[in-house]
Amino acid sequence: MSGPVPSKKLRLARTAFLAGRGLRAADIAADPLVASTPEAVRQFLRRAGISVQSPDGGTTICITAITPATVRALDVAAKARGITRCALVYRLLETIGHDSHAVDLIANILDDNR
Repeated sequence: MSGPVPSKKLRLARTAFLAGRGLRAADIAADPLVASTPEAVRQFLRRAGISVQSPDGGTTICITAITPATVRALDVAAKARGITRCALVYRLLETIGHDSHAVDLIANILDDNR
């Protein structure tokens, strides 16, 4: 016996919540409250400004809220390298994270930006 059908609002809220928890689109779609397809989940989240595209096929979801000027700068840098914005952000974070002086590098970037 099945319960009541969840409202569209509840399904959308659950989708965003699960994305924030780092679930993949396929896992979000399989959630009983969401009950959708991975592509529909990706489309909804994309429209909401939430990226579910992991450049390495991993399970992380990158959620960002950045200014249009920052988006333009990232897009220019990504295009120059023939990659997507998400792939560029991924590479930047991975490069910083793997640097032997990552903490100092992050402090220098943030301190220089003041």
